Amino acid sequence: GHDAVAANVVLRDPSGRVGPWTPMRELAQGTDRWGADITPDAEGRWTYTVEAWSDPVATWRHHAAIKIPAGIDTDLVLAEGAALLERAAAGVPKKHGREAVLAAV
Repeated sequence: GHDAVAANVVLRDPSGRVGPWTPMRELAQGTDRWGADITPDAEGRWTYTVEAWSDPVATWRHHAAIKIPAGIDTDLVLAEGAALLERAAAGVPKKHGREAVLAAV
């Protein structure tokens, strides 16, 4: 299979300050063409950066939505989901909700 991906477009205003970021969306499923609607709030020369990454949570959700209802590798899929949440929790500082992420496991 293929991993899901996600992307943002990040604006930089004419003074060089990083502005808002906007989530991108796949323009047509399966085409690997992505886009976002952005509107600068001032005149001038703006630049942008596209940030993209693999999305392990979306990948797991996709696999789980197919396999669990079909009864295929259910224990494995659930164990993979728990491991994914544990890895996510490890990156959350204790004072910012690590326990809430771990509670989902």
